[in-house]
Amino acid sequence: MIATLLQWDFRPAQTLRSVFAVGNIINRTIQRDTKSRFDTALRELFRQRMNETPAEIHLPKLLLQAEAAALLRRSCSHVTRLRLEGKLGYYRSRPITISLDDLEIFVARAKQRRVLRKEKLKTGRKKGAKGESETFEYISAGAAPRPFTLLTIAEAAIKFERTPRQIRYLCLRGRIPYVVGRPPLVDEIDLAEYFESKRLAALAKIPPAPGTPEFNALQDRKATERMRHRLRMDRVKREVKRILAERDARIADGSCSLGGPKKQK
Repeated sequence: MIATLLQWDFRPAQTLRSVFAVGNIINRTIQRDTKSRFDTALRELFRQRMNETPAEIHLPKLLLQAEAAALLRRSCSHVTRLRLEGKLGYYRSRPITISLDDLEIFVARAKQRRVLRKEKLKTGRKKGAKGESETFEYISAGAAPRPFTLLTIAEAAIKFERTPRQIRYLCLRGRIPYVVGRPPLVDEIDLAEYFESKRLAALAKIPPAPGTPEFNALQDRKATERMRHRLRMDRVKREVKRILAERDARIADGSCSLGGPKKQK
C-alpha cells in the first residue's frame, strides 16, 4: 500500500484536499504496520517484569518516643534531651517518631572504651569530683551501626553466667565497649563476640589428637624447629672454638696475656 502511494503520480491539477487525504492514508498505514510490533514488545516486557522477583521495599521502622526509651533503657525525658541536643535523629510529627536506624547510629556512637592515659593527668579536687580520672580516659569504640540489645551489668551477668564483678571488670579494663551512664549498659552482641574469641583462643592452645593431620603437621613443625636450634648451637660452638684458638695462639706468641694485651715499653 505504501509503495503504491509513493509511486502515485501527483499532478498540479490535484487540489490541496487530495494531498491531505493521501497524507492521512500514509499515516494510518504506517501506524497499522508498526502498532503490532510495538504491542508485542510491550507485552513481552510486561511478562518479563511480572515473572521477575519484585524488589524489596525497605521502609524505616518507626518507633514512638516511649518505645525508643525502652530500647535505650533510659527515661522519656532523657530521650527528649537527646533529641533537642541533636544527638538523636527523629521525625517531626504528632506523635514524635524515631527511626530504628537512628537508634542504631546513636548506640554505635555512644559506645566507649576505658583505656589508660599516655600521660597521667594532673587535676585538682574540683575536676576530680566530676568523675574525670587521672589515669584512665574514655575514647570512642568506633563501632558500626547494627542491631543491638542493651543489658545492665546484672542482666549481662545472669545471661552469660558470670558475676557482676567480672562484667564490670571487662568494661573498666576496656575489653568490651559499653554505654556510659546510669546504669552503664553493655551490648549483648559485644559480650557474645568477646566470649567467643576467648573460647576460640583456648581451643587453639589444646594440642590436636594423635593420628590426625594437624598432629602430624605439628610434629613436623617441632622437628624443624629442633633442627634449626641444633644447627644454630653448632654454629655458635664453632665460633667460640675459633675465638678461643685465636686467643691461645696470641698467648703462645707472647703478643697477648691472660690479663689483657701486653704493654709495650
